Amino acid sequence: SLSETQLGKIQVELYKEIKKNGSVRSLRAALSRFAALCHHIRPQKGRAYVQNLLPYVTRMARRPEEPLLETLAAALEKIMPTLGHFTNDNEIKNLLKAFLPNLSHTSSAVRRSAVSSLTVLCRHSRKPPMFLGWLLSTILQILVPVQNDIPTSQALGCLLCLRSLVPHIGELCAPVIPSDTHHAHHTTHLHPAE
Repeated sequence: SLSETQLGKIQVELYKEIKKNGSVRSLRAALSRFAALCHHIRPQKGRAYVQNLLPYVTRMARRPEEPLLETLAAALEKIMPTLGHFTNDNEIKNLLKAFLPNLSHTSSAVRRSAVSSLTVLCRHSRKPPMFLGWLLSTILQILVPVQNDIPTSQALGCLLCLRSLVPHIGELCAPVIPSDTHHAHHTTHLHPAE
């Protein structure tokens, strides 16, 4: 009810709670409310929020609590479309590296949260093709060559991540549209008798 008149103060208070990195319950509440209001952040303040918020997101990504990581993944889906274009390459790469170890976690909920977070971070960065390609390459390096001693949880996490990346593979390269003359050349080449 106060969001219209006191929006700036509310966002700052929620950020302070996130910064505390305290109990899971308060952190989840602050994250979900900050995510719900982040689309109101003025563009002039976007970079400041990114610089201050992302180090704490990195810390949260390294915490072991399943409910927190699930809330963080859901929050990033709302936060990154608003603040992602204010990030720089190093910030995105550091976040990706913080979430990658969670792909091999024994908990399927943690693995799913990591996949969601990784995909959202890549898609809403300034250079989606570059980061989607980097993530795809990193996952393939973990899986190939196939090793007998790879932990099952790690293989499952990497395969889940690959499945999440498949719909976005088209963003990695520009579409090739054949020109009319190129198409005509092929049709005459296919039917030399005509």
